[in-house]
Amino acid sequence: MNITVDIGGERAVRRVFVAIDVPDEVKDSIIAYQHELEKHVEGNFVRRENLHITVFFIGNRKFDIGLLTKFAGTRRLDKSVRIGGLDAFPDMHTPKVLFLQVNADLGEVHDEIADLLGLGDRKAFVPHFTICRVKRVMSELPDTGTVWEFRAENLHVYGSDFRDYYRLV
Repeated sequence: MNITVDIGGERAVRRVFVAIDVPDEVKDSIIAYQHELEKHVEGNFVRRENLHITVFFIGNRKFDIGLLTKFAGTRRLDKSVRIGGLDAFPDMHTPKVLFLQVNADLGEVHDEIADLLGLGDRKAFVPHFTICRVKRVMSELPDTGTVWEFRAENLHVYGSDFRDYYRLV
């Protein structure tokens, strides 16, 4: 089913994804790095409250929300996560989305979700931490110079309308 949310009287289809929340101290440090990037790139930077690690992007495809929320609510990760190193989709030569690389074994969880929902999305999975949707690069982009580490325990399901994120579970 498609999931909709009432936003200011208008109905909008949610783009749904499964994510890992990041500790506040990591978010604060990444926001400082975003401020450094603002000197080199024009774009829409992800707000602090919306920073997360994407584990599985569903988009607005049909799926069983009950099955997904039950899975996310019961699946424990207990994974060591390292974030660091600037990268981009589709690549650093023509960046459309800037993200930080995520070093964590999340492929198994990604594949579990694909199988659970029957979405067949077992393509090369790139766990990532989006920080900016790029409009224009003005000068060479500085790397983070930092690696952030934390322990991930839980998965969460989010909906997005391109402006805001809504935690569903």
